[in-house]
Amino acid sequence: MKDLSLNRSFKYGDGLFETLRVINSKIVFLNEHFERLSQGFDILSFDKPEDFSAEWLELEILNFIKEYNTANLSSWRVRITFWRNSPGFYCPENNTIAWTIETYPLTQSCFVLNEKGLEIGIYPDVKIAPDILSGIKSCSGLPYVMAAMHKKKMGWDDALILNSIGGIAEASSSNIFILKKEQLLTPSVAEGPVQGVCRRKIIESAEELGLELTEGHITSVDLYDAEEIWLSNAVSGIRWVKKLSGSDLLFRSSYAQKMTEILNRKAKS
Repeated sequence: MKDLSLNRSFKYGDGLFETLRVINSKIVFLNEHFERLSQGFDILSFDKPEDFSAEWLELEILNFIKEYNTANLSSWRVRITFWRNSPGFYCPENNTIAWTIETYPLTQSCFVLNEKGLEIGIYPDVKIAPDILSGIKSCSGLPYVMAAMHKKKMGWDDALILNSIGGIAEASSSNIFILKKEQLLTPSVAEGPVQGVCRRKIIESAEELGLELTEGHITSVDLYDAEEIWLSNAVSGIRWVKKLSGSDLLFRSSYAQKMTEILNRKAKS
């Protein structure tokens, strides 16, 4: 059995990760991923590798892909996980780190909006507590695991997770946006969502579509008032929601398609 005694991610969830998309052998939104990763290192007091930079992150990932890319593929889903690699119980003896990279091939060389709209519901049992950890991609992922199992049990495509103050924070693997009357709403950082890279790009791009962007408190009532509901992450881009479980309302996807086109343009720049 592999020795996991120093792997504090395995023992305590003492780690963080980035999930990135590589398109045509280029890491999409590299600088934004690195900024979030660097913020996570600072919050967790991790020792940073020598030459820690966006260029370092890019080389680590692309060299790994080059070494194992026997099929000569150009589009990938990549997860790079860092953990505190130290003796100690809850309190570590030092802040040295280790990391590993996982890759999964993708067939599409751009963001593609889903043809069939999603059906989603609300997971009621585990809440997210907004704090300094909620914005990073921590290895302490049980709320998302539980929500994902619940969506599978219910036959949904995704499940929304509430925060401890009763608002909607995000979905099991995505941020959420609600469009109504040319206003684009998303939970603020204070509501506890992961500070998603795709979320950031959508926020930056709302004005291009003539949409007023608002970050704030979102409840289930806002869902029923929506014209469009989007789920977003760095691998899939935008996925549009057609239906809320238990409701006859049907949502459209016209602005979701337009935003997907903007994301593809920015991914190439």
